[in-house]
Amino acid sequence: MAEPQIATPEIAGLSILTKARREDIRMHPYPHLVIHDALPTDLYATLEAGFPTLEEVAGDEIGKNNRATQKTAEQTLADPNVIDEWKAFFRYHTSRDFYLEFLELWAPTLETMYPNIKRDFGKSLAEFSVGMRASGRDQAARNNEFDVMLENVFGINTPVREVSQVRGPHGDVSYKMFSSLLYFRDAEDDSTGGEYQLFAMKRRLFPQRLRKNIPVRYLDESSKVTVPYRANTLIHWLNGARSVHDVSPRSVTPFTRRYVAVAGECYGGPIPGGYFAQDEEWNSALGRARTWLNL
Repeated sequence: MAEPQIATPEIAGLSILTKARREDIRMHPYPHLVIHDALPTDLYATLEAGFPTLEEVAGDEIGKNNRATQKTAEQTLADPNVIDEWKAFFRYHTSRDFYLEFLELWAPTLETMYPNIKRDFGKSLAEFSVGMRASGRDQAARNNEFDVMLENVFGINTPVREVSQVRGPHGDVSYKMFSSLLYFRDAEDDSTGGEYQLFAMKRRLFPQRLRKNIPVRYLDESSKVTVPYRANTLIHWLNGARSVHDVSPRSVTPFTRRYVAVAGECYGGPIPGGYFAQDEEWNSALGRARTWLNL
């Protein structure tokens, strides 16, 4: 199947990576990049003014405390109420043009993290086919027609009635290659918390079965990297077994926590369940025992 040619030269300037440079990549605790004022001021103001409402994103979960809700690219591009500038933004970030821009930044690091990736996929990263992710992830037939599926979503964490974390320490799914968050904090939001936190391990990797909810005993909190929840700030990272992160607790507030997320996922490759968050430690006899016993 031919790849969709979604992007156009006129909208390439919408990229979250416009200001990204290889020399700004940080490797601790895992490969990531933070960019403040990621988008031009005028463009950010236009997008911020047109950000969907809580009702438009949260739906039936609008009344829940500090709940993560999202609106996908498929939903966004089909919605007549979404402004043209946002639709152009979503089209670009689900296009092959954006994937190639991402690759220009990250290819050397990816090839260091995964030295056998060309052998394992039977092609180079630049030869990967690209599509826009459909709902259903690995269960959707369309998502298995391309090597990389790009997703761009509106994200809103609902207002906070009780101090809480929207998500504790965790690792992303193994089929995710990279992810990004660009924050759209309301100018009047005076709440505290909501920072993105990146963690290193204390001594050894957590058991694989705990990846969705990692106990703090495995984490070196003294060396964590904290990215403030600040308007027009981008956090962009590569996924791996050690790419552990969370969102710090938010104070009671009527304001939402707003962002757009851009990610790339690969449902193929030689490892069932995902290629990009595997570790040799889990495959050893000791690692398998620890995984089974939650040690």
